[in-house]
Amino acid sequence: MRKSSMGGFKHFKNKESHTLVLDQLRVAAEPLTTVMMCTAIMADRGMEDTKDLRISIQHTLIGTLRRLEKRGLVKDVGRAENGLSALWQIA
Repeated sequence: MRKSSMGGFKHFKNKESHTLVLDQLRVAAEPLTTVMMCTAIMADRGMEDTKDLRISIQHTLIGTLRRLEKRGLVKDVGRAENGLSALWQIA
């Protein structure tokens, strides 16, 4: 793992998180939370599911989703049942 310029750890190559997020949302039957995307991405890549790693990747995905939202590629469509997690889908 490399340190990113933002101070966290980099788990993906440059722009790779964009592709991973969009791939997850394209095949989803319903809007997804960052927790759902993170769990699927970690399983697909055979990553060890630790709390620290999950939190770090979720932070990466949140930033990625915000950038994709500014570009009009994804949209926040409400909240999950817990009332906290945003639900995302392809715009």
